[in-house]
Amino acid sequence: MIKDGKLSKEDLSERELKVLLELGLAELKDGKLVITERGERFLNLPTE
Repeated sequence: MIKDGKLSKEDLSERELKVLLELGLAELKDGKLVITERGERFLNLPTE
C-alpha cells in the first residue's frame, strides 16, 4: 500500500520490488522505498 508517496518493502515481493526499481518508478532512500516523480505520473494514468 502506498502511503504519503512511500511503499513498505515488506508488502512487495522481491520480484515486484525489482520491477519498480528497474523501471524507475521507485527508488530506495534512507532504507525506504519512495515513489519517484515518474512513478507518480504512472500511478495517476487514467484507467478504464
